[in-house]
Amino acid sequence: MWMACHGQEEIAERESIGQKTVDDVTKSLSGFGNLADSAKSLASHATDFDPPIYNIWKQQNKSEGSSHLGQGMKMEHIVRVWDKPRKVSVHWMSKSVWIAVGDFNGERIEVKARSESAAVAHWREAAQYRGH
Repeated sequence: MWMACHGQEEIAERESIGQKTVDDVTKSLSGFGNLADSAKSLASHATDFDPPIYNIWKQQNKSEGSSHLGQGMKMEHIVRVWDKPRKVSVHWMSKSVWIAVGDFNGERIEVKARSESAAVAHWREAAQYRGH
């Protein structure tokens, strides 16, 4: 449980032992190099990890009919600004540039960020600022 990042209180409660005992045991396990090979594979998530089907660090070519996001593609988001839903288009322009564009109170707002989620968040902040 400790290797699965459960807290000492949770481990002590589940195993019906004192937290001091759990603390002593976890201190003795803290040296990764001292673990048995079976425990090392658990600790490094080798047994519960499925590798991705492609290299996530290399930009892939978009195959015909695929539905994943490629460079130049856009996605639509619904963003709530002052409890009103607004449609925002997010475009992936380059490796680290995302642009979010949408209208708020008749005004076009466009922001740039380094990720899709950051672009959406910056657009929301810009709309809230202009809406006040």
